[in-house]
Amino acid sequence: MRFLLILVTTAACGSATGPTDMGDSDAGVSEEAFVVEVATEEHDFGSVVEGIESAGYQLVVSNAQGSGAVNVAISGDESSFSVIDNCDGKTLATAGDECTIDVTFLPNGSGEKTLSFSFSSPHNDSLSKEVTMLGEGLVAATDLSFSTNVIDFGTKPLNANTTNNNVTLTNSGTGTVTLNWSVTGSDASSYSISQSCPSLAPGASCSVSPGFSPKSIIGNKSATLLVQTSNGTQSVSLTGKGSATVTVTAPTDGRIYTTGNQINCGDGNNVCSKTFENDADQSLTIRSSQASHYLDSWTSGCSGSNVNCSLQMTGNKTVSASFLPYVIVYGQIDTSNNSSGYMSISAPSGTYGQTCMPGPTNDACKPVKPGTSVTVSAYGSANNSFHWSHGCPNGNSCTVTVNNSSITVSAFDF
Repeated sequence: MRFLLILVTTAACGSATGPTDMGDSDAGVSEEAFVVEVATEEHDFGSVVEGIESAGYQLVVSNAQGSGAVNVAISGDESSFSVIDNCDGKTLATAGDECTIDVTFLPNGSGEKTLSFSFSSPHNDSLSKEVTMLGEGLVAATDLSFSTNVIDFGTKPLNANTTNNNVTLTNSGTGTVTLNWSVTGSDASSYSISQSCPSLAPGASCSVSPGFSPKSIIGNKSATLLVQTSNGTQSVSLTGKGSATVTVTAPTDGRIYTTGNQINCGDGNNVCSKTFENDADQSLTIRSSQASHYLDSWTSGCSGSNVNCSLQMTGNKTVSASFLPYVIVYGQIDTSNNSSGYMSISAPSGTYGQTCMPGPTNDACKPVKPGTSVTVSAYGSANNSFHWSHGCPNGNSCTVTVNNSSITVSAFDF
């Protein structure tokens, strides 16, 4: 999910500029080229004891281009999976439209289980997509039991370890059992185990504290906590989501915002924040409107002075930047011999702001960055030649380098 983070400053020499939607255009996309995207090509539920339902996984299907109805075919060990299909036959009219398929693993026996989803394109077989769900069914250890079958950690910040969900394991058998602990599944790296139960005597119980430290903000994080013995296995399904917060400090003379106004900071509200969760490939882009100020440098979150900054949401982020005012180049012409004369000012791309309003004694102006070489041109002289200030030779133009102060470049008609 991509956002444009845009800074708008108030023009010193004219009107202020407002938000501009920088989103991608769908122009030129043909309806015959309907293409769907899926969030993953494979999801592994890990090992789950037969008869126990895993944590859920939500498969997101989106429209990459074109328009059309989603065609879904399901095959495999359907009796070991629960599917709520909100996509088959659903029309995704525009790029970015989404639908979801909710899947859980409920093995009806031991061994490897698979379920396949096929998303076909009505116009081109090469555009079809395949997604596979995997899981392993394990034989239940009848003499062991957990106090719960599912632990939902809710939404937690990226990489922040949470261990406040305890679960109790009880041995109801007649013999001491040796316990082997593990976490399995596609998102196993987001979970950990804190336990002191290498073995368990008859009638005894022990407390286990699974930990959750989400590694991304993309989708649900599902895994399985396993304890295995020589007599079988017991499991607890683990689920949770990751989140990350962006804190933005806007300059006093402008705004920073994202398209869609997920972040809208400035105009008196110069510090604001937004928490993102369950988003794919979160990135933020900042952009200056080049009005009265220009981006000097980033002070946090990014580096350099490029107005485009892609901020990957790998954790909580802060964004701020320093801006400097443009200096103004004014052009002034004396056309006593020809009242129809006028001036223009040109500068290299990326070095100037929006056009400002010249004063009553000036004919043109342009806001530019210090150090910029500008060319001031005059028109209207009978012989198209002028005397110039700033040591420029006679002619119809004068090129000067601007320092840190505004300047007026004058032309005098012969």
